[in-house]
Order: sequence, then C-alpha cells, then structure tokens
Amino acid sequence: MTERSNIEQYVRYDGNLIDALYAATQGLDSAPSNRITTDQNGGNRRRLTRYACEELTRDWLGKRVTSIYPDEATRKWTNITFDSKDKANLDEKEKKLVADFKAYEDKLDTRPKFNKGDKYSNIYGGSAIIMNIDDGRSPDKPVDRDKIRSVKEIYEFDCLDIRPDWTGNDPSDDPEFYQLIVSNESQKKLEALDILSVGYTKIHKSRVIRFDGSWLPARLLRTTDGWGDPLIVACLTDLVNYEKVGNSMASMLQDHTVLLHKMKGLRTLLQRSVIGQPANELNAQGIPQPMSILSQQFRAMKLMMRMMGAISVDSEDDITYLTRNYQGLPDMMDRFRDKLAAATGIPYTRLFGRGPNGLAAGGTGDAEELVWAAMVNNYQEVNYRYKKLDRLYDYIWLAKDGPTEGKIPENWSYYFEPLAEPTPLEKEQILQARMTAQSTYVTMLISLITAGSITAEEVRNSVFGKGEFSYDFILDQKTWDKQKKLAEQQQKEQAAQQQAQADQQNNYFGGGDQSQGQSQQQYQDSTLLDRIYMDASDRFVDIKSPFARVWIQEQKRLLLPR
Repeated sequence: MTERSNIEQYVRYDGNLIDALYAATQGLDSAPSNRITTDQNGGNRRRLTRYACEELTRDWLGKRVTSIYPDEATRKWTNITFDSKDKANLDEKEKKLVADFKAYEDKLDTRPKFNKGDKYSNIYGGSAIIMNIDDGRSPDKPVDRDKIRSVKEIYEFDCLDIRPDWTGNDPSDDPEFYQLIVSNESQKKLEALDILSVGYTKIHKSRVIRFDGSWLPARLLRTTDGWGDPLIVACLTDLVNYEKVGNSMASMLQDHTVLLHKMKGLRTLLQRSVIGQPANELNAQGIPQPMSILSQQFRAMKLMMRMMGAISVDSEDDITYLTRNYQGLPDMMDRFRDKLAAATGIPYTRLFGRGPNGLAAGGTGDAEELVWAAMVNNYQEVNYRYKKLDRLYDYIWLAKDGPTEGKIPENWSYYFEPLAEPTPLEKEQILQARMTAQSTYVTMLISLITAGSITAEEVRNSVFGKGEFSYDFILDQKTWDKQKKLAEQQQKEQAAQQQAQADQQNNYFGGGDQSQGQSQQQYQDSTLLDRIYMDASDRFVDIKSPFARVWIQEQKRLLLPR
C-alpha cells in the first residue's frame, strides 16, 4: 500500500470516529451565542436602532452602564435653603416655605421623572421633560413668567417621541422649538397636555427640560435627529469584546476535563467498518456495524455518568481524565474588565462589584465611597442643575398656587444632599475638631476685647448673630463709636465721684500749715493712685499691656493735680 493510501486510510478512520462521537452527542446544548453583535459589513456601526438600544440594556452590564448614574444621582435629592444656612438652622418661617416647596415638588414626581428621563437619554441618546404650565399661553409660546398660575404636571419623553425643530435654522443642542411625534405610547401624555385637542405640535424650549446622552458637536447632530449618542455607543466595542471573552471562557470550562478512554481493539473495529453505510444499520450478514457498536457503547457510558456518576468498563479498558491548563485566563479577563471600566467612566468597584485586584485594592472602602460620592455629585451639578432644576424651581416659586404665591424669595438657593454619610467615629472626630477650632477662635476674640481692640457687641453680632457659629468677623464702626462714647461717659462719672471724695477729705483735714497741706495732698494722691490701679486691674487682664498703660496715664491726667 502506498504512503498516500495509508494517509487516506487514517483519515477515513478518524472520520468514522467523529461520526460515532457526533451520533453520541446529538441533542447536547452548544455554547450560547453572543446577543450583542455589530455590523461588520460596512455602514454606520454606531447608529443603533431602538430595538438594539433596548436589547443592550437587557444585558446586566448594559443595564448597569445606563442606570447606575441616574439611580445614584436621584437616591438623595435637593435641599432648599436661605442665606446658605444648614437646614437645621432655618427659622420657622423658612422651614415652612421649604416644606411647602418640597410638597409641591413631590406632587410633580420630580425625582422619579428626572430618573426616568436621564435613563432614556442614556439608552436612546436623548430625552425631554415637558412642563405643563398654566400661564394662559399655547405650548408653542414662551412661558409668561408673570402669569404662571400653576405647574400642573411634567411628562417625560424619549427622543423617539420628541425631536428638535430646526426649520430655517442650523443644528443646535438648544433649538427654539421641539416637535412632538404622536405615538401609541405618547398619545395619553399629549392628551393631558391638551395638544391633540387644539392641534399644536410645537413646544417652546422654555417649557422643555432637555437631557442628552453622550455629547456630540453640532455638525453631527443631523445624523442623530438632534440628540446625543446613546451612552452605550462609547463603550460598545469593549462591551462586545467583554461578552465574547466571557462566553468563550464559559465554553472552555464545559470541557475543563477530557475523558481519555483507551479501548482494546479500537483500531480493528474502525478498520472493519464499511464506509458510507449508516452506523446504526446491519451489514449484509445481519451483524451490527462496528460503528453502531461504538455509538451504543458511548451512549451507555454517557448514561451511566448521568445516572450514577461512574462508568463501568471492561477490565482491559483504561479510563483517565486530562485536565486543561487555564493559567493566565483570569488575568486576561481582568484586562478586558479594566478596559471596559475605563470606557464607561464608572469606577471598577461599582461596575463589577469588586476591586480590580481584590476588595481592598486601591485603598479603604471609605475612601472609595467618598470618591464615588464626589463623582455622583459632579454628575448632578452638570446634568441636573443648569436649565433643568433651575428652570423648574423658578416656575414653582412663580406659580400663584405655589409656596410663595408667585414671589421668588430673596437669598434662596438649593444644593444636592451629600451621598456619603460619615461613620459615627468620623462624626465624633469632626465634632471634636470643630469644637477645638471654635474654642481657639473665641479665646482670641476675648483677648482682643480685653485689649480694647474690638467690642463684645461686635463679637456677638458677627460670630453668633446668624443662629450658628461663624468665623466671619465684621468690624462695625457704629458699634465701636457707641462703645467708645459709653466708656468716656463712665470715665467722666468716675472722675467726678473721685473728685467728690477728695473734696470730702479736704474738709475733714481742714486748713493747717503748709506742711500739713502737703501731707494731706500726698495722702489724697496716694489714695487716687490706688483706686486707678484697682480699676485698671478690673478692666484689663494685664495692667502692663499698652492699652492698660494708656488708660492709667489718662486717669492720672484727669484726676491728679499737675
């Protein structure tokens, strides 16, 4: 037999074995295919249909990418304040205004609708909240801020139900009008806005709160119907690659161990098989084909493994397991995770629920929480404040049925409630540090009061006048002049009292010769000096300080004879 025929013979035998194995494994599930696919045949791969966007968010990673920031940003909401005071230090009138405002906002379901609108923009690339404002104007006219009777409701739409109207204008992310598109989902909302009944389809931008997905320059807005990109687009390639790697590893794990069955006479059975005849049929002599015998044996072995977890074989057969080496696969998977986390802009621990190299990698959990809270707070400021909450909150204050009946309060503001809560130990440390700093500051002010540099009334008005401790000290010239005038008046009254005592002593000693008069004068001077120094001790902590010496000299000039 030639070398070529020998090769063909071996190939034939291998083919017969494969046929037997295939017959034995029919019906088994194969590895799952990727649900996330990309267009590899040209075209704009990044233009995703609505169905594709929705399918991507059904995957756990896609859902987390599009939902984690909106959910965290609306987990806690805003606080209204006046003069930047903490909510615990508001007076009763201010607390009532805050309570009435939050009740009005809760009636509009602002927080859940911002959450949903933000998610829509992340999934589809854009969304809008339309405010149903009763101001006597049609929806295509600017809001009349002076005639707002009520903010009735707010409604969220995804970018497939509303789009910018660029009629006669260039593309912009701040168009003058928006065009409503009537669909089965949006019809009820449009009826609530009284748009279908009067035939209006345009909405003025002053009645719209716009959300964008990934920002795009104006030149590209025509390719996305005036909205941004779905958030998933920026990380789509990395997301697809990550899922492919995960599916591939799952398939490999199914074949982690390979059963090696050494059968005596296997080659002889393969050589006796008839090529081209079905493996489960008899030959011309009515004897089962060798391939049929192999298939039945394989099926019996598989059935025994499933039922008993063991295999019964002939004593001359040998069964062993070969284990594949997967060294390096976890590191490779981590590399794909790192790249995906970088593409999404979501911290590794939040995206995957674990640290990049363990739970404690990169620092303590508290530090990571603070970093994450700062990131979410920045997200709130960038995505929720300008032209969104600023606009809606102004309309609530201006509404005649609002908390102030149409008047915007002075010095009002709002801030997002902090997401990171300090631990009890951290709260105690913060309080102790604050008390130490305040005590040091007050001690310094007392020394200045004693030295005559500032007045106690200035300290009270500046430090404690706003209902809470403040480090902003304000010098008040009127208070200083008033205190100075009062001190001068007290000095004059004291000098007059001391002069009266001196006159009384003169009358007691009477006339006398010159030496007796001198002795009497020395006695009076000594008494006055004692009184001056006693008064100085009462007024000043240190009578040797510059302010004390000046005061003593002035008293001597006024009370003692020259």
